[in-house]
Amino acid sequence: MGEVLKERKEKSSLGELISVTIGSGVVKADSLDRKDNSSSDKSNYKVVKRDDIAYNSMRMWQGASGWSPYNGILSPAYTVLIPTKEIDPKFIAYAFKKKWMLQQF
Repeated sequence: MGEVLKERKEKSSLGELISVTIGSGVVKADSLDRKDNSSSDKSNYKVVKRDDIAYNSMRMWQGASGWSPYNGILSPAYTVLIPTKEIDPKFIAYAFKKKWMLQQF
């Protein structure tokens, strides 16, 4: 995986808040019917760019990951990956949801 993905470590408090869901992958946080539990201090939030892959490190085994169609920011509890040009990010997102891959996580 390290040959086709690298971690994005850029941080910013500026940008639209996004969320990672098990069922829908990466979505705009304001599209969810849930209370905003994000920190008021977003200076440590991670930058997510279109075509990145984001996942919840603690819930990856449940499929809490997805391809991002958005630029935005995400809680520091998540991991953001940048696919190399040699691989389609939607393929990675698809593979991360497959049962055999979830068992690996």
